[in-house]
Amino acid sequence: MSTDNKEQDVFSFSLEDIEILEKSFSYLPKKADKKFDFDIGLKISINTPKKQSVHVINVSIVLKGEKKKVAAFSIGCIFEINDLENLVIIEKGETTLPQALLNLLNAVVIGTTRGIIYSELRGTVLDGTFLPVLDPRGFEHENKNTM
Repeated sequence: MSTDNKEQDVFSFSLEDIEILEKSFSYLPKKADKKFDFDIGLKISINTPKKQSVHVINVSIVLKGEKKKVAAFSIGCIFEINDLENLVIIEKGETTLPQALLNLLNAVVIGTTRGIIYSELRGTVLDGTFLPVLDPRGFEHENKNTM
């Protein structure tokens, strides 16, 4: 077993706002098979002057094996990131953040989204439908710089 003594990246950030930007539900008979697929996308906008990273996650819940969307959510999380101007990476006109920081922020977004969806679906025919466990590194990001 090898041990690496690499320095851990330390980032200072706070979750400043959470907004349900959109939610929708479609009719689903009570007797419908309650197996679902999830279509999940994430967009990130970086606003360097405001020291903010805005993450919008879109989740569609569809009947497994079908294309019928039964619910959809769009949730925004705004993070204030200390020292953002020194963290941004600009390559080929694209602005992004270090992968380790993105992984942390995405983990917060995913957990927050899971809680919101759980709360919103309680008492509905979709009660008991949970956002699956997701790897925060598994998203392809569409990064936008909003300087």
